[in-house]
Amino acid sequence: MVETRDFPQSAILDLELTDDISAYALYNLISLLNNSYFDWLYFDLAEQSDSGTPFPDDWIPARDQELWISQLTIGTPNSLQLLGNPDALQYVHDLLSQIINHPIEVTSVAVGMMSGASATVLGMAKSYKTYWEGRKAQLEARMLERGARLEEKRKISPEMLSLKQRTPPVEHYISAAALIKWQKLKKPRR
Repeated sequence: MVETRDFPQSAILDLELTDDISAYALYNLISLLNNSYFDWLYFDLAEQSDSGTPFPDDWIPARDQELWISQLTIGTPNSLQLLGNPDALQYVHDLLSQIINHPIEVTSVAVGMMSGASATVLGMAKSYKTYWEGRKAQLEARMLERGARLEEKRKISPEMLSLKQRTPPVEHYISAAALIKWQKLKKPRR
């Protein structure tokens, strides 16, 4: 099991999840967490780079830069524990806070209707398509602007900017909103 003692500079983000979880909804959540974490980390490393050339498109994270699932508990309660770069996990935490901080009627419908079933996630995506697409665009705007600034400064390649502009589908955001118990979301700890 990967633990903080293996990576002293890491942090832990604990997520308490709802009681009913489908594999599809969990996949969407983990995919969103992974993409968000690595987009932030890639841009951060590119910003810090002084090489005079764009940060490598084929960068592969070192073991201590990885996002690790250090614990996944399916039972009562369901929970997910992530281990990784403290600043990247803080970004993931902040993104999740913004995703699950939306009008109460949408929260009630998402949590009330959603037993984590894939049909429910897809139904929510259709029913609230305009709302969620607008929300998704707001949440992604800062990261996309950061990427554009890095590409302008030639810190990342145009190809990598294009790749980073392909953002996760709206279903990933809906799954995050429905699966994470918003009352229990706490900041990462070191």
